Amino acid sequence: MKKYYADYLKTLGITEIVKEDAHGFVIPVSPRTDTFVKKNVFLIGDSAGFADPVLAEGISNAILSGVLAAQSIIEGKLDPVRSSELYHEKLEKSILPEVKAGITLAKIFYSKKYCAILLPKIMVLFYPMP
Repeated sequence: MKKYYADYLKTLGITEIVKEDAHGFVIPVSPRTDTFVKKNVFLIGDSAGFADPVLAEGISNAILSGVLAAQSIIEGKLDPVRSSELYHEKLEKSILPEVKAGITLAKIFYSKKYCAILLPKIMVLFYPMP
């Protein structure tokens, strides 16, 4: 990865690096428990905890929640209280049920019992031993 990064910098003509840091963050895979709107800031995607709990994929829900936030602001006619209410309603009808179902599935898929007992049996179905 570092080689690709270095090659990319060369492509851009950047030869002197003053300072750089590499870091990562944990992807939240469960929705926030307080609110998705605070002081007129609408949380979307990872900031709202909308990544898929099974796959940790988040771009789909990031885009969808951004669209829902924009629709809520427009439909709420820029009224912060009404826009927030609309956003929460839209989330309850679309993203939140899927994320909550994903949390349940993730608990099953990533449990020790599933990994130790069921997963090997399932794997044999798809990849039989010779």
